[in-house]
Amino acid sequence: MNIPCSLTSGESRHVNFFSTLGTALAVMLCQAVLPASSYAQVGGQAISQVAFTMPTELESVLTDFHGGAQGLVGSLVASPKASAFAEKVSAHLRKAGYPFATVRATSDPANPGRLTVAVKPGKIGIGNVDGNAWLSSEGILKSILWSEGEVFHYGKFQSAAAALNRNRFVNVDSKLRPRRSDNGEIIVDADFKVDDSLPVVYKARIANDGTEESSGWRASAGFDFIEPFADSDKFSFNWLTDAENLNSYSSQYSGSNNDNFSWVAFVGYSDSEYDQLISPVALDISGEGFHTGFLLSHKFAHLDSGSVSWNFGLTYLDLTNRVSFAGLPVSDQSLSFFVPRIGLQGVIDSRAFWSLSLLTDAGSSDDADLSYQRPGASSGFFATQFSLAALQRVPLLSNSLDLYFNLAGQIANDPLPASLQKAIGGASTVRGYEEREAYGDHGVHFNTELRFGPSHGRKLSNFGVIRPLFFYDFGYVASEDSLSAKDDSTTMHSAGAGVRCNFKSSVDLGLHLGVPLKDTADSSAKNPRAHFSFDFRF
Repeated sequence: MNIPCSLTSGESRHVNFFSTLGTALAVMLCQAVLPASSYAQVGGQAISQVAFTMPTELESVLTDFHGGAQGLVGSLVASPKASAFAEKVSAHLRKAGYPFATVRATSDPANPGRLTVAVKPGKIGIGNVDGNAWLSSEGILKSILWSEGEVFHYGKFQSAAAALNRNRFVNVDSKLRPRRSDNGEIIVDADFKVDDSLPVVYKARIANDGTEESSGWRASAGFDFIEPFADSDKFSFNWLTDAENLNSYSSQYSGSNNDNFSWVAFVGYSDSEYDQLISPVALDISGEGFHTGFLLSHKFAHLDSGSVSWNFGLTYLDLTNRVSFAGLPVSDQSLSFFVPRIGLQGVIDSRAFWSLSLLTDAGSSDDADLSYQRPGASSGFFATQFSLAALQRVPLLSNSLDLYFNLAGQIANDPLPASLQKAIGGASTVRGYEEREAYGDHGVHFNTELRFGPSHGRKLSNFGVIRPLFFYDFGYVASEDSLSAKDDSTTMHSAGAGVRCNFKSSVDLGLHLGVPLKDTADSSAKNPRAHFSFDFRF
């Protein structure tokens, strides 16, 4: 199938899987030469038992057919009901994105009354890559989700291949070649013809996600260099600035060794007249100065529900934080220390991601520097961080309605340095409030979004789509103030609406209007705030 893929340059390219007519002929040929369903007829024998077998990947797709399988009990084996049921299941699988699935209804010669309805989804076979001068064959196959032996889903393959072709530096033409294996299952081999150039993606961003101490607006520019030194590696650089006084530079080098081991090394420096948020690989830090470190991850378990990985990281911080009294800046206090962290993370049914980690300074902080910056803080502190994000399809009138949920929090055993306190407020935590308005040793925030697909929004021909959404956000942080011996806590919650727009696969626009539902020190209830972002890639 020739699939149009919009490029950052404005051109239109096509992923040549096989023509629409060719797709129909291929499926018809497979059904004729490689029958989709069959069963052994034993005249006059009634079906007394039905076994409906399938791989775990298809259980959720065929949940509604279990009743129909058991409904065959009592029918004659020679009845057309068994073959009709097998064909119905096969047609449903083709519609669900499994065009090479086969369904066979057979009786057991030793027990003619036992009918087995066996479902085989079709598997990914050999992928041959040719013509690539810059990108590795392994990297291309990984990008289009071509993993030999895995279940073949045409929709996922199509989306992944189209996403790869959106990059201006690569075009992949694909030809699928289905064949029948010895056990009767269809194996899908493929030839991939590649035309690529220097794989560099340039990025720019403008957003009003700055703090109240600045103008509120920040801009960034950078690039990603894909596979500069080895297969499956990437080098990134980013520069961040604002209209007042901020220059921040960061870079990272990441890679993987097979699908089970990955790593990232990072370094950065920021210069500002006020504290700002830097995020070196899943760790939010407030301050200005120098940071560097690494993070290793290893996938050690493959469960029916998903994979589980452990990770270990080490970050060195040499930062300056502004010390304030009664809301007024007093001085800037420097603090240098190491932050080791260990954790677990995993995926659930390809729809949810969770993580749990423990971080500490391992005694590397200076007590005098800590206590000056944060009264009550001392070396040897610990903190636990957790997160859960999920996206679930809402089974209503349309298939383009999703419910998104995101939860992130932190628990600390002692007062933490200002650099590691959790912040809430703003576009990434609680919309409608000032950016990073409140900090605390302990804290949590969660976001819920009802997302509408292009059919509910507006599809702008081949130029892009607009996706509306409604949201509710909540945030809470608390700290133990050693001077007053009172809990210092802040609660926020807000509701609102927004849109996300994508144009030509190179421009993303986001506009969210949040209405605070609770007063805080810097934000008033029912006083809406807009959050805007513009991202450009080429």
